[in-house]
Amino acid sequence: FDLNAGPPLAEIVEVQRERASTLEEMAEKSAFIFTAPKRYAAKAAKQHFKPGVAAVLKTLDSELSRLDEWSMDATQAVVEATAERLKLKLGKVAQPLRVAVTGDSASPGIGQTLYLLGREETLQRVRRALDYVNRQATS
Repeated sequence: FDLNAGPPLAEIVEVQRERASTLEEMAEKSAFIFTAPKRYAAKAAKQHFKPGVAAVLKTLDSELSRLDEWSMDATQAVVEATAERLKLKLGKVAQPLRVAVTGDSASPGIGQTLYLLGREETLQRVRRALDYVNRQATS
């Protein structure tokens, strides 16, 4: 993957330094930033892509696409506001979103993750997950 395509490496290191004990582990945990998931981890998809999650992803897509400022705080606030608006616990919104954008259920904080991915990449991945969820619902 192209290291110049993502955010500055210093920002990735800052976000990941508490989560990784070696540079190799940091690189592994950061690969999702540079490469969109080709498939979703089976356990994560089964746990977080349940019936009704399409509405969550659709709302997130709409709200995130309207953000004026793409920052860790702004993206985190959208996720929290979406949970509140849909009357769901934060995990019922953040976890499906995390699986949608990383392919699995573990990543840095959701605001950090979305910020590092950037607006366009985040929205592409959310829409891809929404297509996946809708296909699963009809099969």
